[in-house]
Amino acid sequence: MLSRELVLNLIRFFIFSLLLLALAVPTQAARLTFTKDKNGDSEKLSLVIDHAEKIAGMKVVIIYDVSHLSFVKADKAKATSSFMHVVNDKKPGKLIIVMASAKGISGDNLPLVHLEFKKVPQANPEASKISVTQVQLMDEDLKEVKADHPEYLFKN
Repeated sequence: MLSRELVLNLIRFFIFSLLLLALAVPTQAARLTFTKDKNGDSEKLSLVIDHAEKIAGMKVVIIYDVSHLSFVKADKAKATSSFMHVVNDKKPGKLIIVMASAKGISGDNLPLVHLEFKKVPQANPEASKISVTQVQLMDEDLKEVKADHPEYLFKN
């Protein structure tokens, strides 16, 4: 028969292991999506985060097909209006959007940036795809927040 002290130590070890396991489970990644803006213009999109918890910085790389779409502009959304932002559109077909603030934003289904594209005349594709190929989100404590890479299909 096991001694009482050994049983208690085994129980303590088991509880400690469960606590460590619970702390080690990674948090769920933020889900980013593209949504068509309410004005009905199919060339205007918003990049939206499903749940933000003190998000204070982001870098997003977006690619699109230049034979079907032309980039017009990227505007900060209301939630990110206090953020500094830089949009690098020097290479056609690729956008790099970087935004940062000392104070993060929190909330659900928050638009981060509004994008506008123009369809290229004489382009006759079935659909044009816009994809996020890289995402880096940081919270106020400079901890990285995992996020997925959404796509959007413009249907003609």
